Amino acid sequence: MVALPLIVITNVVLQASAFILALTTVTMIGITFAITALALGLGALFPNYDTENVAEIPTSFGGLVFMMTAVIYLAGVVVLEAWPVYLFLQSRFQGGEAQVSVVPLVLGVSGAALLTAFATVVPLWAGVRRVRTVEV
Repeated sequence: MVALPLIVITNVVLQASAFILALTTVTMIGITFAITALALGLGALFPNYDTENVAEIPTSFGGLVFMMTAVIYLAGVVVLEAWPVYLFLQSRFQGGEAQVSVVPLVLGVSGAALLTAFATVVPLWAGVRRVRTVEV
């Protein structure tokens, strides 16, 4: 709710093209769901109930695993979407009409979408399985 208006306003202020506006908006919505799913799923897999100080939780094993997987996920999305954005900006800066190459766009965006779906579904599924097996 906070990031979405910031993304749109920033793109409008920077006079970004409609392609960049759409790509960044959709990407950030997907990233939000994926990182939230990673936090929930890994939090369920590696709970830390024995801590006396809440500040210890991010530095616990589960917290570190979450941070590492989130960074790896974000790096993957950036790498996958960098190619079509680079080609788009290169054609725009060369003075011609800014065009989006179809093959890099489809490969990059679909790869990022698959990675986002994987990063959303798998941790949630694992977390739900773990919660169902915990004895009360």
